[in-house]
Amino acid sequence: MKTNSTIFLFVLPVLLVAQGCSSPTREVPLNTVSLPNASLPKPSSKRDGTLNIQVIDTRAEKPKVGKMGGRIGANAIFVIRGGLEPRLAEIVKDALERAGYSEAPTAKTTLKAEVLEFKVYANGWTQGANETIRFLVRDRDGGVLWERTVTGQDGGMDLVDSFAEKSMNVALTRLLADAIREFTSDSFYQAVQKSAGEK
Repeated sequence: MKTNSTIFLFVLPVLLVAQGCSSPTREVPLNTVSLPNASLPKPSSKRDGTLNIQVIDTRAEKPKVGKMGGRIGANAIFVIRGGLEPRLAEIVKDALERAGYSEAPTAKTTLKAEVLEFKVYANGWTQGANETIRFLVRDRDGGVLWERTVTGQDGGMDLVDSFAEKSMNVALTRLLADAIREFTSDSFYQAVQKSAGEK
């Protein structure tokens, strides 16, 4: 009888630990923000041209973008509501339109966005996000006419778990602010014009 009780007392904590190790998935919304320290610019001069947008998530850990840590109980794994690639395609389209461009699937020119890094973290004390996207302008034959890599970061004290989500969107906004400045540059405009066969 003692042997059975001993086995039960040994197995019970193992089962509880195993159950506590499972990590629930939490869908988080991906959006730009408008804050004093992070907002999208409103370019005074607009460009024109039409591009097809292609977003590729090159990360090994997709669809996961981060995980909570350092908290009692199960720590959630973050995934993007609606999927990272579809949401980024919508957001990049909005950024292009701010710069004066339009999007069409049949366009001769493709703006390819390669997600190199998209990491959200929170450990019970601090939270933050690091995001890196490489943008390429390609012609119909796949030739690269323009390329830039932009990054966005945020971090700070973690008071509540929703701050990790906030950091993710602040980092995204900072990344896109730099991207919009690139989209309004002469070099980007010339690449789009060249691909479209214009002077």
